[in-house]
Amino acid sequence: MDSIFRLWVPKKLKFPILLALAIALCFSSGIPSTIYPYIIGDQAAISADLSMAMYAYCAGMVCSIPLIFRLTLFMPKKQIIIISIILLMVINGLLSINPSPLLNVMLMFSFGCIKIIVTMAMISELMPYLMPTGERYQMYAIYYPMNMIFPVIGGLISAHLAASYFWEMGYHFQNLMLAGCLLLALISFRTQVFKRIPLFQYDWFGTIILAASLLSFSFVASYGLQENWLSSKSILIGICCFVAFSLLFFNLNVKKKRKIISFKVIGQKSTFLTLLTVFLLGLFYSNTSLISNLMNVILPGNPTKQAEINSYVISGYALGSAIVYIYFKITKKVKMIILLAAALYLLSNFLCFRLINSNTPITYLILPIILRGMAIIISFIATAVYLAANVTGKAFLHSIVLFILVRTFLVTVFWSSFLSNWYYSLQVFYQTRMAERMGIPQSVDGSFIAAVQKQVNVLALQDIYLYLCLINVVILLIIAFLPYHSSTVRHIFNWQTKKNAKELIQATPVN
Repeated sequence: MDSIFRLWVPKKLKFPILLALAIALCFSSGIPSTIYPYIIGDQAAISADLSMAMYAYCAGMVCSIPLIFRLTLFMPKKQIIIISIILLMVINGLLSINPSPLLNVMLMFSFGCIKIIVTMAMISELMPYLMPTGERYQMYAIYYPMNMIFPVIGGLISAHLAASYFWEMGYHFQNLMLAGCLLLALISFRTQVFKRIPLFQYDWFGTIILAASLLSFSFVASYGLQENWLSSKSILIGICCFVAFSLLFFNLNVKKKRKIISFKVIGQKSTFLTLLTVFLLGLFYSNTSLISNLMNVILPGNPTKQAEINSYVISGYALGSAIVYIYFKITKKVKMIILLAAALYLLSNFLCFRLINSNTPITYLILPIILRGMAIIISFIATAVYLAANVTGKAFLHSIVLFILVRTFLVTVFWSSFLSNWYYSLQVFYQTRMAERMGIPQSVDGSFIAAVQKQVNVLALQDIYLYLCLINVVILLIIAFLPYHSSTVRHIFNWQTKKNAKELIQATPVN
């Protein structure tokens, strides 16, 4: 295949240029979670609005995956990368000035669609450099931590900019990085010449129906608690829309020759085991809100310091990646490495349970955060390697879409909503219990109410982390008995020949 680089670009500079572009793109993630408190305070928003925007971002990524491989046959990668970067800059600019929650949701959905397209375009160019012997774990052990570490750094920078200047600076920082990407791409890349394959056979209507279904589910998960679930007319409408759009999508998808998602691949053992493992471990991957609630108990009203403590997850990502790299270099048996991830989740949850106290120094959370980071990266890489190595080439694309649908969207939305509702129900339980026992008078000052609420939060967190530890033990036992088989190794060489184009697609990281 023709190189994307201009002829004058030295061979030694190609990898550094691609790596710099990929890293700069990692800093752009839409609305940074570290500035949520500033947005809520400045725009009179509610946390459900920001949750809905985040879920829309995940839904956009899922909806764009089937389009990516068709788009690379329709448009040169240089155009894909440049147009995507420009669109991301425009969306960032709109996010910085827009106060409307609905528009933020639509912007974040578009951001997710575009971000995954440009990311996949970049990573397909990086693959020859990240997989020197053609084994996927080599690339995943570099790509996954890179794709997870730099957003954390970007969030930390955004938090400091918000504290020192104003929260919109986070978007301007992202646009500064994207502007550097754009300049580098314009200077270094050339437009490749190839036979274009039109997009008229792509199922656009099916993609729209899928997006409507995912966004309806996101709406119910985001606003269900606030609207009191089935007591709300809007939630009932959201549930009906989700069911209707889902049934319509399944009906349309069955009749299509070129399906957006083929659910038949779930029948393959490796795909089923991967999706089951991702869903089970997703309960612990999605408990970020619990850690935030614990930090608010220990150190309330200091989002910058909280972002600094959360950034220690970077050490966990780095350590976990090194462990996975060494492990897969020695053996291809995945069960032990997945068990290790589950055990690290258990240790992290247990340490958090022991540290739940309003007098705990916030620095004590560093160790459980590092362990959680190790568990996340190990589980991500291990499941991706297992899936990529054990499905057929024909089923691989559909397996990718299902993998991202479950891990990026379903796990995030379902488990995050589940944990939030569980935490809220425990808060209500302990508030009622304390009010009954203490006999709170009608007239109390704000400090007394704050102290009671903090104690309620502590009790609720203690309960939920205790149950998480017990569930973690059960999931450990389930994983121990699941029949994983050793991953096969498909060595991929001769990257620049057309006959290996299919292998390039098969090796694309599922993220």
